[in-house]
Amino acid sequence: MDISKLKVINERANIDLEEVVMNLLNSKQILKTKLKQLEEDIAIVYAFRTSEAHRIRNRPFVYESFASVFDRLFNVLFLSVERLY
Repeated sequence: MDISKLKVINERANIDLEEVVMNLLNSKQILKTKLKQLEEDIAIVYAFRTSEAHRIRNRPFVYESFASVFDRLFNVLFLSVERLY
């Protein structure tokens, strides 16, 4: 996945984080090209890293989908550890 796709996802997440994250969790197409699951995982992490995402208390979709969010975030964590070591 290139940075241009992440920038588009970030712009959309800044407008509606819930919609973007839920679409990614449900593997719905949000760009012109279909993302692979690992790309979706990276996109979810990228969307959450925005300043808006730090207010999860006001984001019920985060705790309602916590198990899925947790799994996807840890996929990226493990990928980064694998790549770095």
